[in-house]
Amino acid sequence: MAKRKTVENGQKDKMPVLSFSQIVEIEDIRYEEIPVPEWNGSIRIGSLMAEDLTEWMTAMENPELAKTAFLRLLALSICNEDNSRLDKNQITAAVGLLQKKDANVINRLVKRVRVFNGLDDKSLEARKNASGEADSNASPIDSRSPQETTT
Repeated sequence: MAKRKTVENGQKDKMPVLSFSQIVEIEDIRYEEIPVPEWNGSIRIGSLMAEDLTEWMTAMENPELAKTAFLRLLALSICNEDNSRLDKNQITAAVGLLQKKDANVINRLVKRVRVFNGLDDKSLEARKNASGEADSNASPIDSRSPQETTT
């Protein structure tokens, strides 16, 4: 990826304009490992791809799916050691399995996923303020997990 060069007066040089083919060739997915001592290991998460974010936001609009949207977000983010993710047809089953795990562990992991992807309340509020949007209480998406909404 092209880097900005600092000129002597402290201003940044203009970054190059990328073509569409250059954009799609860039590997921009980030990964992070999160220790989970309760499971005697760690998990790897990847930043959400745009299609995953769209799927999650669509699920938030469906009252039945919204109940487990926080688990769907986690399932969409978990990667194997080789950075592969669950197939789209495995997500629903994964959500069902994650429902049976310790709520405190899941809540901690979901919070990390949200921060990693800029979906935490602080990041969402900063984006709203930067864009001049309405107060965060007017947001159509409540991305908090059930544990967060009751505290």
